[in-house]
Amino acid sequence: MQQKQQQQHDCIKDMQERIATLWKLHDDLNVYVRSTIYDELEKCKRQYAELRNQSLTTVESVNEYMNAFQLGHYIPSHPKPSTIRVWCCHDIIPHHKMNGKLVFVKSEIDEWLKSKLWEE
Repeated sequence: MQQKQQQQHDCIKDMQERIATLWKLHDDLNVYVRSTIYDELEKCKRQYAELRNQSLTTVESVNEYMNAFQLGHYIPSHPKPSTIRVWCCHDIIPHHKMNGKLVFVKSEIDEWLKSKLWEE
């Protein structure tokens, strides 16, 4: 009987040690996950700040879409946004509408500008 009690005691002690080890792993994992998420969040914040601080008029825009204001700065003659809108009404310049707003794809504008050079 005493041997059976000793086995049960040993089994309980073993289970307690395993539970303690698992909790330690759980805590370590939580710290690692939180640290990893925090690092990724900070990285995203830095990238967002860098992108946000870029001038709206730079050609090295992150995406290839421009609005009329940006396009006015991109085209060498620097037309006003109102002039660009008139060109769009007469289909003089390649453009698209996204959510009711005019957008211009940089690669399409580059091709359009090249074609205008050949016409002159």
